[in-house]
Amino acid sequence: MKYHPPNTEPVHSLSAQNGRLTAINQTLRDLIRSAYSLRDDQVVGGPKWISDVRYDVVAKASDNVNARDLWLMVQPLLVEQFKLTYHRESRNRTIYWLVVGKKGPKMKQSTASVNGMRMGKGVMTCTKMPMSLFARVLTGYVQTEVVDKTGLTADFDFTFEWMSDDGKSGTEPGPSLFTALNEQLGLQLKSAKGTIQLFVIDSAERPSAN
Repeated sequence: MKYHPPNTEPVHSLSAQNGRLTAINQTLRDLIRSAYSLRDDQVVGGPKWISDVRYDVVAKASDNVNARDLWLMVQPLLVEQFKLTYHRESRNRTIYWLVVGKKGPKMKQSTASVNGMRMGKGVMTCTKMPMSLFARVLTGYVQTEVVDKTGLTADFDFTFEWMSDDGKSGTEPGPSLFTALNEQLGLQLKSAKGTIQLFVIDSAERPSAN
């Protein structure tokens, strides 16, 4: 592990395959999220620099070590290098329920034999998508828990387009994700209260040198 060189091209790289893990231009917050399989909203506490200072990490294990195990190997590295201490706790937070809109679902019930999903900037095409899985996919976009409350048990085929955070969509200009869900799929995200498991950073120290 070393500090990312300053004044270089803002290239970000994150890969774990064939027993090799490469994380380039990543903050400690980024590394914690990947190593512990967390969303950004689940990481709280710690000094401000954990979201600002960037590092490069390259780790090598046996070729047959899978990606998840590679990231598990990074956990003790973070504890050692950053003197990281943390605890886990549950807190009540605002979450979303995925529900059917007033006019009902606008998706086509799937007859496909396999699941499929293609995602781009502001566009998503799904094949044979169950709502329970779709709720988990949406969780990554809204950065808080999304719980399937649609009551829909079938699988669906659909495409929807929205304006992503970087200002891109399948068609310009695009609607917000919330509006696109309602207008294009007949679904809504409804605010609710729920319990979220948090990773609370008690302390962390910047390494003194590379």
